[in-house]
Amino acid sequence: SSRLYKAVREDLGLAYSVSASSFSLSEQGFLSAYAGTTPARASETLRVLLQELRRLREGITKSEFQRVIERYHAGLVYGQETISSRVSDLVGDTWFYGHVRSLAEEQAEINALTLEGVNAFLSTYDPLEQSNIFTLGAEALAPESYAEWTGTEWIEPDDQPEDEPQNEPKETSKSDSTQPDSTEVN
Repeated sequence: SSRLYKAVREDLGLAYSVSASSFSLSEQGFLSAYAGTTPARASETLRVLLQELRRLREGITKSEFQRVIERYHAGLVYGQETISSRVSDLVGDTWFYGHVRSLAEEQAEINALTLEGVNAFLSTYDPLEQSNIFTLGAEALAPESYAEWTGTEWIEPDDQPEDEPQNEPKETSKSDSTQPDSTEVN
């Protein structure tokens, strides 16, 4: 299981569901993390989720790297099994690379990855640097520990000066008492 799943669900039992995914665009991308928890555990769940994202800068272990490589290789094989997966791959290759990559080309790209290269990237990567944090639940989460959790100052949407860009970290909370609390970090 992933570090995030282990920390949030297995070790602390804070959430019934937790995950993280990356999405790539032609010149940029984003990381999305999600946790579904109870209102009483929402603040602690968010703290641990953000802590684990911040910990990426420390790098990954050899065994974690090997699991990722094996998962990528398996994904290449299983991605060929359904028409929708194949179409998605063809469109993605055409968009990102300007041509459809062969299976051998994709495997070579995966095999070119190194633990050292991945860790060099992670040492400079801060997933919380330009983060937007959205929570959905019965109560808004209080910002008391936000700076400690993220290394970034809390900015209320109403307090942001008109002349500053609107991409500063901020938290938005909405109330829906019929749904369990969810947290998503983008």
